[in-house]
Amino acid sequence: MSNMTPQKFQQLRQKAGDRRRLSATQLQEALRVGGLDLEMLATLLSTRVERVRSWLSGQEDIPVYLDVLLATLRVPGGAREAWTLLHEAEAIPTDQQDRFKAWARRDV
Repeated sequence: MSNMTPQKFQQLRQKAGDRRRLSATQLQEALRVGGLDLEMLATLLSTRVERVRSWLSGQEDIPVYLDVLLATLRVPGGAREAWTLLHEAEAIPTDQQDRFKAWARRDV
């Protein structure tokens, strides 16, 4: 990411290593704070919405990397960079274009 310094990346890696898996409650709060909905997270991860729902319901373990991804998206410019990469790859479904644009614009 263009705004990701080596020091910030190291901090995120260490932070992730110091933590256990996110709980469903922590994931729900991270999505709320990050301005993401279930469909948007599924798109970011190239997975199904049903999988995200299963994480939130406790049916499946939440992947360890998800905490790092969500932290990276909170770095200034992170959401905008994610949107740019997804947009260039034409990976955002048509029905989600407006939501992703609004999400990227709130990133400061």
